Amino acid sequence: MTPLLLASLASYLADHINMVQLNGEYTVPNLAKSLSGAAVTLQYELLPSEKITKVSAISAQDAFGAALTQDDVSIETTTRTKFKHTIIFKEGTLLYGG
Repeated sequence: MTPLLLASLASYLADHINMVQLNGEYTVPNLAKSLSGAAVTLQYELLPSEKITKVSAISAQDAFGAALTQDDVSIETTTRTKFKHTIIFKEGTLLYGG
Protein backbone atom coordinates (compact mmCIF):
# COMPACT_ATOMS: atom_id res chain seq x y z
CA MET A 1 0.00 0.00 0.00
CA THR A 2 1.23 3.46 -0.77
CA PRO A 3 1.28 6.30 1.76
CA LEU A 4 -1.24 8.11 -0.47
CA LEU A 5 -3.72 5.23 -0.22
CA LEU A 6 -3.31 5.00 3.55
CA ALA A 7 -3.80 8.78 3.91
CA SER A 8 -6.90 8.55 1.69
CA LEU A 9 -8.39 5.86 3.95
CA ALA A 10 -7.73 8.00 7.02
CA SER A 11 -9.29 11.03 5.31
CA TYR A 12 -12.38 9.01 4.41
CA LEU A 13 -12.80 7.89 8.01
CA ALA A 14 -12.28 11.40 9.39
CA ASP A 15 -14.85 12.79 6.95
CA HIS A 16 -17.45 10.18 7.89
CA ILE A 17 -17.17 10.14 11.69
CA ASN A 18 -19.94 12.42 12.93
CA MET A 19 -20.27 11.30 16.54
CA VAL A 20 -18.94 9.10 19.30
CA GLN A 21 -21.32 7.04 21.37
CA LEU A 22 -20.49 5.66 24.81
CA ASN A 23 -22.10 2.55 26.28
CA GLY A 24 -24.49 2.32 23.34
CA GLU A 25 -26.62 5.22 24.53
CA TYR A 26 -24.73 8.45 25.31
CA THR A 27 -23.65 10.64 22.38
CA VAL A 28 -20.61 12.82 23.08
CA PRO A 29 -21.57 16.47 22.49
CA ASN A 30 -18.16 18.07 21.78
CA LEU A 31 -16.13 15.85 19.48
CA ALA A 32 -12.89 17.24 18.07
CA LYS A 33 -11.39 15.48 15.04
CA SER A 34 -8.04 15.95 13.37
CA LEU A 35 -6.23 14.30 10.49
CA SER A 36 -2.48 14.01 10.04
CA GLY A 37 -1.25 11.86 7.18
CA ALA A 38 -2.64 8.36 7.75
CA ALA A 39 -3.81 9.06 11.31
CA VAL A 40 -7.19 10.23 12.59
CA THR A 41 -7.42 11.60 16.13
CA LEU A 42 -10.66 11.96 18.09
CA GLN A 43 -10.76 13.94 21.34
CA TYR A 44 -13.52 14.71 23.83
CA GLU A 45 -14.15 14.81 27.54
CA LEU A 46 -16.72 13.36 29.89
CA LEU A 47 -17.80 15.41 32.89
CA PRO A 48 -19.15 14.03 36.20
CA SER A 49 -22.45 15.83 35.48
CA GLU A 50 -23.05 13.30 32.67
CA LYS A 51 -23.56 10.69 35.42
CA ILE A 52 -21.60 7.99 33.58
CA THR A 53 -19.35 6.26 36.10
CA LYS A 54 -17.96 3.58 33.79
CA VAL A 55 -17.46 3.42 30.03
CA SER A 56 -17.71 -0.11 28.70
CA ALA A 57 -18.13 0.53 24.96
CA ILE A 58 -16.96 3.27 22.58
CA SER A 59 -18.26 3.59 19.03
CA ALA A 60 -17.35 6.18 16.39
CA GLN A 61 -20.37 6.55 14.11
CA ASP A 62 -21.42 8.15 10.87
CA ALA A 63 -24.35 10.57 10.47
CA PHE A 64 -26.81 7.67 10.29
CA GLY A 65 -25.59 6.00 13.50
CA ALA A 66 -23.69 3.20 11.76
CA ALA A 67 -20.59 2.14 13.70
CA LEU A 68 -17.33 2.84 11.87
CA THR A 69 -15.21 1.76 14.84
CA GLN A 70 -16.31 -0.10 17.93
CA ASP A 71 -14.34 -1.10 21.00
CA ASP A 72 -15.15 -2.76 24.31
CA VAL A 73 -13.31 -1.00 27.14
CA SER A 74 -13.37 -0.70 30.91
CA ILE A 75 -12.79 2.91 32.01
CA GLU A 76 -13.89 4.31 35.37
CA THR A 77 -15.09 7.91 34.96
CA THR A 78 -15.89 9.32 38.39
CA THR A 79 -14.03 12.57 37.66
CA ARG A 80 -13.57 14.71 34.56
CA THR A 81 -12.12 12.30 31.99
CA LYS A 82 -10.42 13.28 28.74
CA PHE A 83 -10.48 10.77 25.90
CA LYS A 84 -8.11 10.67 22.95
CA HIS A 85 -8.26 8.02 20.24
CA THR A 86 -5.71 7.82 17.44
CA ILE A 87 -6.54 5.54 14.54
CA ILE A 88 -3.49 4.88 12.37
CA PHE A 89 -3.73 3.29 8.95
CA LYS A 90 -0.68 1.25 8.04
CA GLU A 91 0.16 -1.77 6.00
CA GLY A 92 0.49 -4.98 7.93
CA THR A 93 0.84 -8.70 7.61
CA LEU A 94 -1.62 -11.21 8.97
CA LEU A 95 0.03 -14.13 10.69
CA TYR A 96 -1.87 -17.37 10.92
CA GLY A 97 -0.86 -19.65 13.76
CA GLY A 98 -1.92 -23.16 14.38
